[in-house]
Amino acid sequence: MNIDELLSKKESAKLDFKREWYWKNSSTKQEVQKKKIELYKDIIALANGNIHTIGQISYLIIGIKEQKEPPHEIWHVDFDIVKLQQEIILNINNYISPSLQDLHIQKHTMDSKDIYIIKIPPYAHPLILKKTLRPPYIEDSLLLRAGEGTIIADYATRKAFEEASSHSIINLKDVNGVVQNSGIVNQHITIIHGESSHEHPDEIEPKSTIQIIFKNLSKSNAIPQMLITSASTNRLFYINEIKTQARKQYRDIYHIALPIDDVSDEEYFEEIADVFGIRETKANRIRRELVRMVNRSRDEVFILITDFENDRHLDDFAKLMRAILDKVGDRLRVITIGGEKLANLKTNMGIHSYFNYFERHGV
Repeated sequence: MNIDELLSKKESAKLDFKREWYWKNSSTKQEVQKKKIELYKDIIALANGNIHTIGQISYLIIGIKEQKEPPHEIWHVDFDIVKLQQEIILNINNYISPSLQDLHIQKHTMDSKDIYIIKIPPYAHPLILKKTLRPPYIEDSLLLRAGEGTIIADYATRKAFEEASSHSIINLKDVNGVVQNSGIVNQHITIIHGESSHEHPDEIEPKSTIQIIFKNLSKSNAIPQMLITSASTNRLFYINEIKTQARKQYRDIYHIALPIDDVSDEEYFEEIADVFGIRETKANRIRRELVRMVNRSRDEVFILITDFENDRHLDDFAKLMRAILDKVGDRLRVITIGGEKLANLKTNMGIHSYFNYFERHGV
């Protein structure tokens, strides 16, 4: 969902507007800590949403004063929120189980004013407090959104929410062996591995696909792996499972969630560079710095790349990755996940495609 679409909506279980950041540079330590707890509460509640929004992405937008009807009022945010991304994830995970795997913070300039979008992916299970944030948000609470605010789920609501969450994420098989997800029957899964393929869903489990991919990556001079998903596939499940497996095998792990908004070339590559802590906006400079970073690493570097949705920049990004892989491919372990647009990067120019040698798997 792009910024214009988000700003055309009212606050909801999965969308929250804040006129300004939670604290200021001049705030005392006590004030900052108090406001951090409010931030964590809001993110946890948005991630859970409510029983009607399970599986949906959440957005916390800083710099917007909500009006009764759109358009909303834009305020300038004079605070660098992007740099707090990893700190927020780590600190929230002190309070919840299961852990928050990811969130993405992006800066946008509108009418010469900076606003920030915190994008929170959906999760396979409800995020439950494992210790108290502050009363009344105590240990073992399930925080949900109700209208524009946060509530603590009572017993019946929590039971219904957990039941709905399990059915929306866990793959169940009916008597015919067809995979189901959220009550919708999906097409048979096909895994393409080398020249062979299988079309028997009873023989194929999602985790086996991931095991095959990581087995391929464990080989010397392993080639990058490409996972192509259908429209009915729960892509987030694969992303989370791959990250879990990667943490077991690699020390240096990075996730590039490609910018999906229509941004300039410099903004696009700046967001990619931020993943690695690189302050560059030019593709050739990013390539140079990434090659240096990989060469300095004592171990193999793992990179997961997702969100191949923005057509405008995909070829330029593929060209960048190919140039990096040509330099240090023996020390990189790369997995890409996407749909038709990612598949086109492998096939649209035949042997001249930037991703032509990626090993493709389909789910």
